[in-house]
Amino acid sequence: MEAAGWIKALNVTSDNLDTNPWLLNVRNGTLDVTTGEFRAHRQEDMITKIARVDYDPQAECPAWKQFIREIRNIYGIVYYFWAKERIEGY
Repeated sequence: MEAAGWIKALNVTSDNLDTNPWLLNVRNGTLDVTTGEFRAHRQEDMITKIARVDYDPQAECPAWKQFIREIRNIYGIVYYFWAKERIEGY
């Protein structure tokens, strides 16, 4: 173990790990959730966590899509009343 301290590449602190919150590690690679890019795992990403699922860009997600539709409807109603109050001077 002492010899490992002499090797610069092995000297890593917790500040070096998981630095990019937008990279999602899954079993079959890494997904950049900001760009949608999916790529092979890279050691230099220093990601310590992994979701135990495979990324499948063709996967269907009907429950998620329904949730988004419902939230948009609720948000639309709330926004309507907020805008109406602002316009009418409340």
